[in-house]
Amino acid sequence: MVSQLRERVPDIDIRWARREDAGAIARLFLVSSDGLAAYIWSRMNMPGLSLEEIGAARYSRTGTAFSYENALVAVAQDQVVGMVHAFEMESDPNAPREDDPVLRPYAELSDPGSLYVSGLAVDTRHRGRGIGSELMDCAHRLVQRAAARRDSYLRGLPS
Repeated sequence: MVSQLRERVPDIDIRWARREDAGAIARLFLVSSDGLAAYIWSRMNMPGLSLEEIGAARYSRTGTAFSYENALVAVAQDQVVGMVHAFEMESDPNAPREDDPVLRPYAELSDPGSLYVSGLAVDTRHRGRGIGSELMDCAHRLVQRAAARRDSYLRGLPS
């Protein structure tokens, strides 16, 4: 358990995500990404699958940045009601320049060595209770414990 919110939100626990949470992570990512996840997932060659199913497959993977392994989830009554997804931004001097005009602004904002918070979302029925703030507090504490020197958010992007 990463955090028990007994004082702030009595019925919510925050824990590391598990593979079986991948569908909930994908659902919440669709909410938090302002269309970006739908754009990326719709371009993947996975015919017959819904966007949420494609996202779930993506977050079921291991050993990659966009994995359940890099997510914390808020849980109420055994249901995932919120998530924060973050990973250390790595430097790759040989990485090709991003040509996609939709994705280029994100690539240009990359900050190697930072903990990149790629998504934060709370289910609409649970908003306004401090869950998102607690998820971000947990992510920030991870920065303090890890090699990442700072956190980086999607600042400066057009809405």
